[in-house]
Amino acid sequence: MESGSQASEPPGRAALRVADVAGTLIALLTLLTPIVTIAYFSSVNAQSLQSPPMTVESK
Repeated sequence: MESGSQASEPPGRAALRVADVAGTLIALLTLLTPIVTIAYFSSVNAQSLQSPPMTVESK
């Protein structure tokens, strides 16, 4: 190794790695949130989502 050579990674590369990890986490969250939400709400009992029957009062 030469005495004048630089380190294996430049100092700015660490910040880019953090940005890559953060971007990956945001992308995964964006992709998984709708799937998890749909799976959760599709398993909820459909009976509880129905509105109560309407009654018409006669005068």
